[in-house]
Amino acid sequence: MKLQLLKLKGPDIFPNLEKIAHLRLRVFRDYPYLYDATLEDEFEYLKSYSNSETSLVILTMDGENAVGATTCLKLAEADSSFRTSFQKSGIETESICYFGESVLLAKYRGHGIGKQFFQHPQC
Repeated sequence: MKLQLLKLKGPDIFPNLEKIAHLRLRVFRDYPYLYDATLEDEFEYLKSYSNSETSLVILTMDGENAVGATTCLKLAEADSSFRTSFQKSGIETESICYFGESVLLAKYRGHGIGKQFFQHPQC
């Protein structure tokens, strides 16, 4: 299996939003997950990563096909629903890296790809 891992930061994520969005929807629908989003929902969510200076997406490609991705950014830049509990507890969110999701098509699991996601420097 010859795969390419792309390390995308901030604005470099934007040209790949459609691939990432379709991948996330496919994985979330295949897995018994209580999330039924639309492509538009995914674009809106993922735009926060492309607009962030601290974000990182590791995108795994098999040729032209996106087969895996992991997302992270500083918690201070994440959706407020993720920050609120920390802020109410007086925890500084600027020092915390929020890992959004890691998704990988079933065919590619069990080959160490997920471990590679976490071997890259994060936010």
